[in-house]
Amino acid sequence: MSDTAQVLQIRLDEWPTRGDIQEFLAQTDSHRKITEFLTLEYDAAVSLKVGDLDLLSGYPEAFFLPVHAFVRSLSRGVKEMDENGEATLPIYLQQYEVEEGNPAHKITLQRDDDKVRIGFEWGGESDPPDFLSFDNLVVNREQFRSTVIDFIDLYARKIMMLLSMRADWSGEEISSLFEEF
Repeated sequence: MSDTAQVLQIRLDEWPTRGDIQEFLAQTDSHRKITEFLTLEYDAAVSLKVGDLDLLSGYPEAFFLPVHAFVRSLSRGVKEMDENGEATLPIYLQQYEVEEGNPAHKITLQRDDDKVRIGFEWGGESDPPDFLSFDNLVVNREQFRSTVIDFIDLYARKIMMLLSMRADWSGEEISSLFEEF
C-alpha cells in the first residue's frame, strides 16, 4: 500500500430525532429509557471512508452500529493513539448483539510521524469481503484528528440540542452521557 495520504470522511445515515425521544416521555422512568435508547439502542449505518474505500459500508448486509459506542470508540482511540502511538477501536454491530468487550471487528490506528496508518481486523465466522484486503490505509494525522474530533463534536452537539429542549434534563445530566469520551 502506498504511503500517500488519503482523506478520511465519517458520516451517519441518520441522527436521533425529537420523534425518537417522544415515545419515551409518557413513561414514568422516561429519563432512564431515553438514556438507554441513546447510549445502547440507537443504531445507524456508519460510513468511515478512507479515500475511495469505505470500511463500514458497502457490505451485502449493512452494518448497523450503536452510534454512541462507535463515537465513544473514536474518542478513546484518538486519545490512546496520541498517548501510545497506536490504538484499537472496537466495532460493535447492533444487529448481531455484539457486546462491549466482544467486538465484531476492530479498526487499528498507528501514528507514523505526520501520518496515521489505519488497518481493519475482521472478526466473526464469515470471511471478509474482498475489498477489505489491504495492509494499511494512510491518512494525514492532522486531517484524521480534525475529522474525528469534528464528528465527535457534531454528535455531542446534536444530542445536547435534542435533550436541552427538555426541561427535565439538566446540563450536568446531558454531560454525563459523554463521561467516557
